[in-house]
Amino acid sequence: ATDAAGPGGAAGGQRAVALRRRLEAGMRARGMPGLPTQRTTAVWMDAASGERIDQVDFMTRDFRVRSTPEPLAWRLLGEESDYLGYVVQKAVAERDSSTIEAWFTIDIPGFAAPEGYTGLPGVVLMVSVDRGETLIQAVEVDVESAVEAPGEPTDGDEMTADEFDALVAEKMEEFRTQMQSLRRRGGGGGS
Repeated sequence: ATDAAGPGGAAGGQRAVALRRRLEAGMRARGMPGLPTQRTTAVWMDAASGERIDQVDFMTRDFRVRSTPEPLAWRLLGEESDYLGYVVQKAVAERDSSTIEAWFTIDIPGFAAPEGYTGLPGVVLMVSVDRGETLIQAVEVDVESAVEAPGEPTDGDEMTADEFDALVAEKMEEFRTQMQSLRRRGGGGGS
């Protein structure tokens, strides 16, 4: 997985990256600290255990953030349909106040699902949250070009999700303190 494009699709994401670069260049020119940045470069999941490892670049350091997300409690409804030439089965689950509907097939070998919607016995081809408010659907299935799944990542310092969240909070607080100190001394450019 890579950075999300953000509002406005890919073009909106490119504008945001360009704006951030200009902002950081201006801050460096004034002797101000750089913004703490975080970018997820890869996500690895063990379908059997539900364990997840996010490979994250945070402030020029690589981390492996290990977590086991709470699985969804799927209910198989016994409904079948056809999607992209595959027989799919319907399953539903609840998360917070949202209703999630997924259509999956066991006709494709393995387990795969969009991030956060794992735990079904097959490949999820479509997910609808709150009656289509969010809709994720496969547009093509190419089993001929399937590649072997990569192994668990090994680059970077390993931490739990809670440890990583604490590190990010600590660095953000350091950044805020530095910015306040610069403003008090008149180096913030905003006074």
